[in-house]
Amino acid sequence: MLGAAIATTAVVLPAFFIILIIMVIMNKFLQNPYVKAALSGLKPCIIGIILVTGALMILKNCGLLFDGKTDILTIGLTCGIAFIYFGSRKIMKKAINPIMMICMSAVVGIVAYAL
Repeated sequence: MLGAAIATTAVVLPAFFIILIIMVIMNKFLQNPYVKAALSGLKPCIIGIILVTGALMILKNCGLLFDGKTDILTIGLTCGIAFIYFGSRKIMKKAINPIMMICMSAVVGIVAYAL
C-alpha cells in the first residue's frame, strides 16, 4: 500500500510542479502587450481554419467534394441537424449546448446507418 502511494506521488508530483512553473511563466508572458496583440491577431485565423475544416468535412461526407457520389441520407441528416441547431436559436432564443448537439448527432447517425 505504501509503495503504491509513493509510486503515485512520484509520477504526479513532477508533472504538477512543471505545470505550476509554466503557469507562473505564462502569466507573466501573457501580460506582455506584444503577446496580447499577437494572440488577438491569431483568433480570426483560428476561427477561419475551424470553419473551413468544418465546411470541407460536410462537403466531403455528403459526397459533394472529391468523389462525386452524392449521399442523400447524409445531406438530409446534415440539413436536419443544422435546422435543429439554428431553429432552436430562433425559437428558444438560446443555442443548444454543443456537447448535446454532438451527442444528438451521434445517436442520429448510429440509428440512421445501423438500419
